[in-house]
Amino acid sequence: LNHYTTQNYSSIKFYYHMDNKYIKIIICIFSWLCTKIILVIKMNVEFKDDYIKVGLKISYYRKLKSLTQEQLAEKLGCAVSFIGQIEAPNVYKGISLDTVFRIAKVLEIPPYKLLYFDN
Repeated sequence: LNHYTTQNYSSIKFYYHMDNKYIKIIICIFSWLCTKIILVIKMNVEFKDDYIKVGLKISYYRKLKSLTQEQLAEKLGCAVSFIGQIEAPNVYKGISLDTVFRIAKVLEIPPYKLLYFDN
């Protein structure tokens, strides 16, 4: 039992083995996760203006169809806050192509209209 250390966290007792092998594995996993998170953040920042443009187009076509954010969210089966984040001009929210296709279908427009930017 001298190789194990105990910690009490809100009445739950954790036992962990202070073996270098396990610590190295945990550090490797943590480093890998951090790398993936940084890549996602970089990717989002790289296309920030495009995400905002897509959101503004969604807002434009939604209003042309006389739909509220609540109605669009209901038709898509998503949260109203998700639509709000997509459409907000000061927020860039990455969305998948599946989401673009579903939104275009509900708005009865071809998907390219949401992705074409005439500079």
